[in-house]
Amino acid sequence: MLSTDEMHAFARDGYLGPFELPAPQREHWLQPERLKQVHQVLHGGTLTKEQERNQHLYSASLVGLATAPPILDHVRTMLGDNVLLWVAHILSRVPGSGGQAWHSDAINQYIRGIHASIALTDMTLDNGCLSFVPGSHLYRTSLWAYEQSKGLDRRDADSILRLADESAPWNAPHSIRNMELRAGQYFYTWGGLWHGVGKNRTQRPRMACVARYCRPDFQCRDYGFRDDRIVAGDLQPCLLIHGQDEFRLNEIKPAPSDDIFS
Repeated sequence: MLSTDEMHAFARDGYLGPFELPAPQREHWLQPERLKQVHQVLHGGTLTKEQERNQHLYSASLVGLATAPPILDHVRTMLGDNVLLWVAHILSRVPGSGGQAWHSDAINQYIRGIHASIALTDMTLDNGCLSFVPGSHLYRTSLWAYEQSKGLDRRDADSILRLADESAPWNAPHSIRNMELRAGQYFYTWGGLWHGVGKNRTQRPRMACVARYCRPDFQCRDYGFRDDRIVAGDLQPCLLIHGQDEFRLNEIKPAPSDDIFS
């Protein structure tokens, strides 16, 4: 479980961690042959778009990782006993991958979700670890709108920092946290935190698990990536990983028994 100080820090800063995976998950996921197998599945052209997007519906071992006791215990502390897993997938960013421009994961923001990033290989500045502006999940500034109307360069970290100082001068000067992790570490972010992903400048893939959680009283839809408007797209399939769903707002799927990574 999380302490009161950790809960307050998460609410204030929008991130928490890193933490260490327990031995069973480390032994299963961090073996070189296992990672090679997962990478081949992801890049072998055999997965459908549905399987790529919704790996949590097709991999029992991935669901096991996303619901490992320390992770699920933390998420329950933050969200309550009724928890949905609406995204879980493995990302393998190949050498030369361009990363992602700064954004706020509007989909996760609208449903007040929690995002867990689990390093399966080391995550460093050289291979594109996650970078973010602490506290920015509390700001109402739209990065997308500023890009369209005022020419914000979402690839330029200095431009992001200037916008953060303008948006919340009481927290200026802002800084960027580069969350470098060792394989087997993980951390959490709140939906809405401004973040970006750098290029993979190494000769090896950078692999991580991304898992997203929310309460069942929020409806998980494809709200798009723009943070200046809400578009109610298709319902996103969820797993009920703890507690009950009394609201019936979401498309609840059965937990997978097979595994695309086996």
